[in-house]
Amino acid sequence: MGSGWITLHRDLKDHWIFQDSDALKFWVYLLLTANHTSKKTMFNGKLIEVQRGSLIGGRMSLSAKTGISERKVRRFMSVLQDEAMVSIKKTTKYSIISITNYDEYQSSVHQTSGKTAIKRPQSDPQSDPHLNNVNNVNNKKEGDKPPVKAQRFSPPTNSDVMNYFVEQGLPFGDAGNEADKFSDFYASKNWNVGKNKMKDWKAACRNWKRRIKENETSKRDHNPSASDRITAALKSRGLQ
Repeated sequence: MGSGWITLHRDLKDHWIFQDSDALKFWVYLLLTANHTSKKTMFNGKLIEVQRGSLIGGRMSLSAKTGISERKVRRFMSVLQDEAMVSIKKTTKYSIISITNYDEYQSSVHQTSGKTAIKRPQSDPQSDPHLNNVNNVNNKKEGDKPPVKAQRFSPPTNSDVMNYFVEQGLPFGDAGNEADKFSDFYASKNWNVGKNKMKDWKAACRNWKRRIKENETSKRDHNPSASDRITAALKSRGLQ
C-alpha cells in the first residue's frame, strides 16, 4: 500500500455502511488499497494492468488482510455491487475490484472538499429519478392522473431485503443473515405466500422480523437464565 491519503465526507456517518463496523472497515480498506495511479502488478507470475481506483483481490485474500470472515466478505461484495459502489471483473484466478466514481471523489479537486464515493440511499429523492417521477405525478391534479396498471410482482434482491431489515432496526450483521434465510425460504416456495403469489415483500419482511422477536421471547421463557432461575427459587422460598 502506498503513502498518501484519501478523502472521506462527514455524511459517511449517515450512510448504511457506517452501521456495521466490519462493513465500514472493509469499505475503507478498499478505498485505501485501490491504486491512486494506474500501474502494472505481478500476480501469480503474471503481469496485470490495474487501473486507477482499482485493486486485485479475492475473497480469501481480502478476508486474510482485513480479518473479516470470508462469508462476510462475500456478502459485503455482493451488497456493494448491488449498490453500484464497486464493479468486479472476475477471472478464473483473480478479481479486479473497481471503486465507482473514484476519479470524481478522490481527485485533487475533491480532496479539498472531502467527499467520498458513497452512493446516496435509494430513498433519497435527489438520487432516485423514479421517486422524483412519483412526486411529480402526485403534484398533479387528481383528474390528470393516468389510470394505474397493476404491477407484476418482482422478487427483491438479497441486498434489497438486507437493507430493508436494517431500516426496520436489525443490526447489519443480523440483517444479512436474516436476508439470506428470507430469500432462500421464499425462493423455495416460488415467492408464494400460501397458495397465492406474494404481493408485498416488505410486508413479508415485517412479518418475518415479528416472528424473530416472538421466537426470541419464547426461547427466553422456556430457557430462563441462571440469574432468573436463582431469583425464582428465592421467591418460592420467601427469601426475596
